[in-house]
Amino acid sequence: MSEYRVWGSRDIKSVEAVTLDGLDSSSWKPPTSGNTSERSNAGFDVLRHLIENLSFTPATNKTAVKHRQTVEHFRADLLDWAEDNMRSFPWRDATDPYEVLVAEILLQKTAAEKVEPIYTELLATYPSLKDLAEADQDRLGNIIYSLGFQNQRSNALIKIGQELRDSGVPQDFQDLLELPYVGRYAANATLCFAYDEPRPIVDANVVRVYNRIFDKEFDYRGEDTWSFAAAVLPADDARRYNLAILDFAAVVCQPKVPVCDKCFFTDSCHYYQANQTG
Repeated sequence: MSEYRVWGSRDIKSVEAVTLDGLDSSSWKPPTSGNTSERSNAGFDVLRHLIENLSFTPATNKTAVKHRQTVEHFRADLLDWAEDNMRSFPWRDATDPYEVLVAEILLQKTAAEKVEPIYTELLATYPSLKDLAEADQDRLGNIIYSLGFQNQRSNALIKIGQELRDSGVPQDFQDLLELPYVGRYAANATLCFAYDEPRPIVDANVVRVYNRIFDKEFDYRGEDTWSFAAAVLPADDARRYNLAILDFAAVVCQPKVPVCDKCFFTDSCHYYQANQTG
């Protein structure tokens, strides 16, 4: 079994490790030549092939078909739900990679509603990477104080400004990971929202939705979780899907008490069905 790199992954994973349940990857042939970027994206091509050009082994055909249908229905229904239920934040209208990256740093472990006024003030004070590079750390720290971790965040933001003031925000996953305070989620989110790349995003909120609906035991750090998220992601509507699942997790599939009466997927949600009484 040949091995290929999965989108957004530092680790090499086998084709078997990135399939949806019961899907057969035997008909997919990877590229044997091409530039580094093309070869590094081969794992994502495997996932896309599996979800869009399905081939099943007889032993798992029935289970795989049901699983695929549930995934496809959720994806379609989530995008329908998003038409009238998406939240509005200023960074969602941003096309400047700098503004997107700043938002992702501020949003880490912080509610979006709390970030909104801070984000607006920060960009008004430091509208470019050059301005950020020359920022006074105490002043910047005062702006973001209410978000917590102000020392770490302000130090990271200034270093990012200094490192990128001449080159701009990179469009390469590994280069983004080299930046302070940027992990896998922030790197993928920046590439998706700033550069329109079909990159999955996975955090505790996204994992909660997938675990409840599909009866999984995913962890947001797990490779199987990222592989599943990549396979479910619609390549032609990745940005909207990623924003939609974040909003669905925040508004409906909430951590402690989900608002199931507002959920569009209760008929197929394992969590909801398992908790029905009477």
